[in-house]
Amino acid sequence: MAGPHVLQIGMNPDVIDFTPWPGQSAEDLRGRIEQARTALHEAGFSVSTCLLPDDADAAASLVADALTATDVDVVEIGAGLRTSQAYTPIFEQVINTITGLRPGARLCFNDSPETTLEAVRRAIPARVNIERIVPNLVVSDLPRAVHDHVAVLGLEVVMDHGWIVTLAQSGGRQLSLLTQDATAPVNPDVSVFVDDVAAAYERATAAGVEIIHPLTAEEWGVTRFFYRDASGNVINVGSHSA
Repeated sequence: MAGPHVLQIGMNPDVIDFTPWPGQSAEDLRGRIEQARTALHEAGFSVSTCLLPDDADAAASLVADALTATDVDVVEIGAGLRTSQAYTPIFEQVINTITGLRPGARLCFNDSPETTLEAVRRAIPARVNIERIVPNLVVSDLPRAVHDHVAVLGLEVVMDHGWIVTLAQSGGRQLSLLTQDATAPVNPDVSVFVDDVAAAYERATAAGVEIIHPLTAEEWGVTRFFYRDASGNVINVGSHSA
């Protein structure tokens, strides 16, 4: 399955005056743009490229065609278009066209063709793989609760920190019982263990959800954070520390 689609937007090298940059040429720039495109493909992105003429209306038309030709996840805008005062009217038209046609697309900006992949990676939140999901029950009498669930469900104690006990069966399904979280201000409704908790934290902050407990390396060997969803549920996201 193809990865996120990146639309590269920049000035057509054929219309650029290279006088301020001795030794550079349209041919050289085309080669560097193609190398950036190749790097994106090798990193798992699908890519389309839109090279603009030195005319704001014509440039806006080309961008509109590119945006409607396929689904676009990230729009990368080249430094030459963005930083040259001569291209400010074109840059304005491009931004307005993007926000009008693809308001949900993420924007990123390179410093040169060589930093295109880095810019796109900034715009795409890192993928997070879920390893297991554990419901948490808040109890007033922890020993009694453990006894009840062991007796009824045949679970075994696999972790006991005094304030939280995790029960499990041989197939790996788990249930946690807790009284009061040791370091967080609230008790979580569910715990989600992931392969990369730092990446999950970046996604949470980018999504703008309420962070209840910041990313913390806890003394019992778990790095975690809590967030609250729009319905008020508190989710503990963690990974076992190396």
